[in-house]
Amino acid sequence: MIVAFVSGGAPRNCRRITQALLAGYSWAELDAQEWCPTVAVIYPTEMLPELLDWIEYRRLPGAQRADDAIIGEFLAQTRYGALMTIPSLVKHPDDVPSLLGTKHWNGVAKERVACCWIGDCSVADIDWSRGP
Repeated sequence: MIVAFVSGGAPRNCRRITQALLAGYSWAELDAQEWCPTVAVIYPTEMLPELLDWIEYRRLPGAQRADDAIIGEFLAQTRYGALMTIPSLVKHPDDVPSLLGTKHWNGVAKERVACCWIGDCSVADIDWSRGP
């Protein structure tokens, strides 16, 4: 699984990104125990049937169906892992309304700024072969 956005509000994953940047990598392993962002994810097709079966088996109530929590729990309980792109390739800014209207959770603004944003660079300029 590839995660193309990591929030600045995820300190352990931001630390992993910083360490990978210093090593010259374009990838870092996601710590799904902290939080698994689902803003921009590329799922391997072989993972999807198992993920959908796992979600159905869990039969979570509607209030516990936050996508990032579900995916993070799935990753923690299965053999799958996730890599984070360095830099993040998409934004999730607070000044843009969510499609689902979930800009705030429990009255507190969510941290939606990328830990390491691509900015004006081109994806084509990144050497994606560099990694641990």
